[in-house]
Amino acid sequence: MTHDWGHFLAAPPDPGSLYVGSYDPLLVVASFLIAAFAALAALAVAGRMRSAKTAAARANWLLVGALALGGGIWSMHFVGMLAFRLPLTVRYDPVLTAASMLPGVLASAAALWVVSRKDLHWGEIAGGGGVLGAGIAAMHHMGMAAMRINARMSYDPRLFALSLLVAVALAVIALSIRFQVDAWRGRIGKWSTPLSAVVMGGAITGMHYMAMSAAYFQRNGDAAAADGGLNPTFLATIIVVVSGLLIALVLSATVAVRYVEIVQRLRNANDALRQAASVFDNTAEGIMITDAAARIVSVNPAFSRVTGYAAAEVLGLTPRVLRSGRHDDAFYRALYASLAAQGHWEGEIWNRRKNGEIYPELLTINAIHGRRGVAVKYVALFRDITLIKRTQDELERLAHFDPLTGLPNRALLAERLNHALERHRRSGGELAIMVLDLDGFKTVNDSLGHPAGDRLLQVVARRLAAALRAEDTVARLGGDEFAVILEDVKHGGDAAEVARKLLHSLAAPVDLGDHSALVTASVGIALFPPDGDDGVALLKAADTAMYESKQGGRNTFQFHHCDMAQAVRRRLDFEAGLRRALAGDELEVWYQPQVDLADGKVVGAEALLRWRDPEIGLIQPADFIALAEDTGLIIPIGEWVLNRACADVRRWRDRFGWPGKVSINVAGPQIGHGDFHFDVLRALGAHALPAQALELEITETFIMQNAANALDVVKQLGGLGITTAIDDFGTGYSSLAYLKHLPIDRLKIDRGFVMDLPGDRDDAAIVRAVIALGASLGFTVIAEGVETEAQRDFLIQAGCNQGQGYLFSRPLPVAEFEAWLQPRA
Repeated sequence: MTHDWGHFLAAPPDPGSLYVGSYDPLLVVASFLIAAFAALAALAVAGRMRSAKTAAARANWLLVGALALGGGIWSMHFVGMLAFRLPLTVRYDPVLTAASMLPGVLASAAALWVVSRKDLHWGEIAGGGGVLGAGIAAMHHMGMAAMRINARMSYDPRLFALSLLVAVALAVIALSIRFQVDAWRGRIGKWSTPLSAVVMGGAITGMHYMAMSAAYFQRNGDAAAADGGLNPTFLATIIVVVSGLLIALVLSATVAVRYVEIVQRLRNANDALRQAASVFDNTAEGIMITDAAARIVSVNPAFSRVTGYAAAEVLGLTPRVLRSGRHDDAFYRALYASLAAQGHWEGEIWNRRKNGEIYPELLTINAIHGRRGVAVKYVALFRDITLIKRTQDELERLAHFDPLTGLPNRALLAERLNHALERHRRSGGELAIMVLDLDGFKTVNDSLGHPAGDRLLQVVARRLAAALRAEDTVARLGGDEFAVILEDVKHGGDAAEVARKLLHSLAAPVDLGDHSALVTASVGIALFPPDGDDGVALLKAADTAMYESKQGGRNTFQFHHCDMAQAVRRRLDFEAGLRRALAGDELEVWYQPQVDLADGKVVGAEALLRWRDPEIGLIQPADFIALAEDTGLIIPIGEWVLNRACADVRRWRDRFGWPGKVSINVAGPQIGHGDFHFDVLRALGAHALPAQALELEITETFIMQNAANALDVVKQLGGLGITTAIDDFGTGYSSLAYLKHLPIDRLKIDRGFVMDLPGDRDDAAIVRAVIALGASLGFTVIAEGVETEAQRDFLIQAGCNQGQGYLFSRPLPVAEFEAWLQPRA
């Protein structure tokens, strides 16, 4: 007995030397069904692998699928071999028979691993098909090698290659049907998996039977039967049973998993339905569902809470039951047209509750379409926006009316003024705008408190409104400032008469509870068109006239005129220039030395501010300090002077060891803003200066007008070690009681008392008295404006300690002062 397999022939052998076989058609069909069911099981497993959540689950499914498909290939082969009848005895080697299953299992595992990837391309499909086809061929020929027959077996190489190509091609087609070709799946839908299994079964059986047709069984000259091995029928029976059980197990497992998933999806769907029902029942928005004929089929509890209708009262009715009558038929036609065209409508609508109350709601309606695109239901979602509307109305009121007095505010005044101007431009005639500012309001507010001030403003608002016509407008601009629009004024005399009437209405005292207050007003009047062509210009003109009225004695009125406007314009230009000067380094600090009158030694210097305007030139402080205080610019300017002076003193100490101090003038607003002593500390610290290097000069007028605050600030500065001087002493009305308690160090005699010394007896008496007062209180006394030797001699004889003036040096720019100071330091 011989066995020769795997031998390729160059040409077909002599037919007379061959054994001729035949096939049992039933077993051929059975082999195909085994292969197809094995492929079906494997494809189902591949789907499981693609959806597996973990690597372990993916590996388990891969093992099961490889055994199912590999076992199916193996089983199909031996059933196919059982279908093949030869006129000689056939047995199978047990070891090779068992080993022949391995190539099919490994190839199946590789192919399933490739095609189970989520991002699958044609390259992976071709690779998986190639691996699977090669595995089928390897399994086939190992199975053929397990045969024990008394014949010589060889192959036709062309048919052998064709069988391999058939296996690969059909495997690629089967995998593409199942996993890749979306267009195919769109046509065949749920049949993609069975069709793919049939094609893959064809790949397995096609390769087998084509390879069998390529095999030749040549007579060996010895008719003896093959000895040993397994009986083909027994082997095929065992293989079919085992493979069938394995395939059935795999299919059952996939079906079971699918069933579990379906159950879980149903459970999730039920949970979602319960959640949706809970939302439907508990949402704050009303929900109404109607059928295609607009009959109400369902409402939620919020619908009943908003409308007052129970569900049973509206089911079967149409939404007309809620109509308020506020909207005309055109509104509803547009609503239904939008639903028909777009399937959606959203907007505000007024509806009526069961009790007859009309309310606003924000309504959204969506159409639900059936399979043919026809609307089968409508879902309306709405929310009662009554509170929102009230809030909007309140916000609208707050945006246009003053909350304290109830009068129109600045915004509404501007709107009404613009409308009035438009009317008067068309019809002609004059219009007057008045600006009123209360005189004495700050005193009431500060002395009696803000509640009393608010009460006063409310009373004033009522009196002003009562004194005007219904068509006139009175508004509160802010603080204690009001404005009035007078329409159809025939001439300025009418406006003057109204102004007198308004002033008279304010003449009576105002009862503020425990106190009464008497306030007056300063009124400015501007006329359209002479004083301006728009609202902004008219208000500005009236405001300018109001300030003129205040300066003219208060409790009166003034009409606007051109000189006022020019003065205001000059002031605004000067203010803008001063802001530019601060930002553009146009400010300078000059210094005037202060000397000991007895020995002429330089003891200090006063820092004096100058403004060098690029166009005007050098501007003296008297021309801009008052403006700086009015606009608040004095605070950043004062801070700049403080830092610049400290930097200069630091430089002089470092260069030539000058031990003197610099005196810096401090304005009232600097002290009033609350943290002035911190500004001083920061400046000293920034330049590493001791407190003794600095002296701050405060005017006598400010100290007397703000005695309590001044006392606190001077004490804080003294606590830091900084000396303080009272500037321009003798020009105000000093209280000696306050002077006794102020921790000051120097009194500065104003130059007005020094300039006529020693000839003027009155000035001489005042200067002697101030020097004596300072000496008795322990103050150092310095005289300003010393210009002659006679003045210095008189001051020395009177006991004055120090002096400054042109006799010693005029004020000098910093570089010139530094050159003057260095040899005298």
